[in-house]
Amino acid sequence: MRYISEKEYNAEMLRIKHENESKARLRKLKAERAKGRQKKSRSISNSKLVLWAMVILVFCIAIWFMYEGNIMAFFDELKKNLSGLCPARYCSFSRTCYLRILQQVKG
Repeated sequence: MRYISEKEYNAEMLRIKHENESKARLRKLKAERAKGRQKKSRSISNSKLVLWAMVILVFCIAIWFMYEGNIMAFFDELKKNLSGLCPARYCSFSRTCYLRILQQVKG
């Protein structure tokens, strides 16, 4: 085991003392920074809010047009079916009435 001289011992102790002082200064500085700066929650910027509102609005409009398109297609189809059936019903009704009248006249 090697013994160190008093001069080496004092130099080593001085180096350790400087390290400890600098670490203490850093701890104190971090504590002061943390004390002065309060954590606040980040709020979303207005431009992002407007962007998301517009995206949601566009999707709502697209869904509304799809919904209305399906309803209008249903009513168009219903109207076509009914308009196609009306002349046939009218003609069949007219024929039966005409035949009844002829039977009454002949009979």
